Amino acid sequence: MPGPQGFSQKQLKELKKLERLEKETEEKKQNFMKWVIISISSVIFLTLFIFIVIQTKQNANQVSINTSQNGWTQGSQNAKVTVVEFSDFECPACKAFHPLTKQLLEEYNGQIKLVFKHYPLPNHNKAFIAAEAAEAAGNQGKFWEMADILFEKQDEWVESSESAETLFTNYAKNLLIDPNKFIQDLNSKETEEKVRTNYDEGTNVGVMATPTFYVNNRRIDYLRSYDDLKRNVDQALKIGGI
Repeated sequence: MPGPQGFSQKQLKELKKLERLEKETEEKKQNFMKWVIISISSVIFLTLFIFIVIQTKQNANQVSINTSQNGWTQGSQNAKVTVVEFSDFECPACKAFHPLTKQLLEEYNGQIKLVFKHYPLPNHNKAFIAAEAAEAAGNQGKFWEMADILFEKQDEWVESSESAETLFTNYAKNLLIDPNKFIQDLNSKETEEKVRTNYDEGTNVGVMATPTFYVNNRRIDYLRSYDDLKRNVDQALKIGGI
């Protein structure tokens, strides 16, 4: 028996089947487009999120450090790359890195400036007075020489029961500087303030451990070796300094 519009029942069945298939195909097409849009949106969102995280981390590591005051410098004053070290004379890791900074200056002769700043950790009982001793020697032109001795003889003065002032004065005498002026400067308010200013500056720029290095005002995270330090300097030189 013919159906509506002259179609047989079989033909109507086929038409309905085709309509159903077309509807399912259209739904699948729409679902696929939704999936594509969601996937693209997710990729864009993830890319944007990663970019923001990286930028946030870089911005957190990018600081402003005063390299013209309250620090001791070596290397080229006109260098495009400035390496700032916050250090603690009682810190074993700082002692290990001390010869590496010398190596860095030799390898990049004329290309970098090194700025040394004090960051005597509170849990190091003699670190603050050691920083003051280096400053007192520096007033007589012997900062770097005293720094060498303090790191070289670190175990001696850290573990000694003798007063740090006595030991440091003996080191000063070996450097042929005026011991009376050395003691006076060692105990002066100005010397204490300079060390404290370094420490406060370090805290303000995010120093939490020693040694902490900054290359062109960007902190080096996860510093483990000379190669890590060198790689950051190379990157700064490639960029063109500041």
